[in-house]
Amino acid sequence: MKPRGILPTYVTETQVVLCKAAPAILNAYEIRLALFMAVQSGRKFILEVSPKAVVDQALEAHIREHDGEVLRTAIKHHSVYVGAIDREGSEGDGWVAGNSQLWESVLAGLRSPWLRDRLRVGASVSTGELPNFRELLGAEDIRARNVDDDDIQQALLRLATEAMQVGGSVFVQ
Repeated sequence: MKPRGILPTYVTETQVVLCKAAPAILNAYEIRLALFMAVQSGRKFILEVSPKAVVDQALEAHIREHDGEVLRTAIKHHSVYVGAIDREGSEGDGWVAGNSQLWESVLAGLRSPWLRDRLRVGASVSTGELPNFRELLGAEDIRARNVDDDDIQQALLRLATEAMQVGGSVFVQ
């Protein structure tokens, strides 16, 4: 796994704020890295989630352990993270696509409604759906790059391949 960048929603002199719009928030690399960034810089970490979001309990405890906070509020702007997990739920590779506007433009450019549905924030692609996901994705023409400057279409195909190899899935949050 290569080192990855993140895109905090807001950074001030005293806080690092990461906003996530998914209905379920997994304990993903992006969030742990943002927390690390906040702690290392002497800032408070705040994870903003929608009021009804379900946050992974271990993640929430880890944030509080480092004097951070999970704040439930209406989410207007957020980053989008795409990751792979294995059949036991352990995270594999993942990356930040960019902000919500970039992701919406990627989704709007997809010809396949099925792909659009599987790549919306909060969705996932199950193990059984991965072959179809790869096939449909290969027929698309996505012209966007993630925050690590990777071609998003190729990065999605790599995540799907990784997930297939370990009987896992791909998620978007």
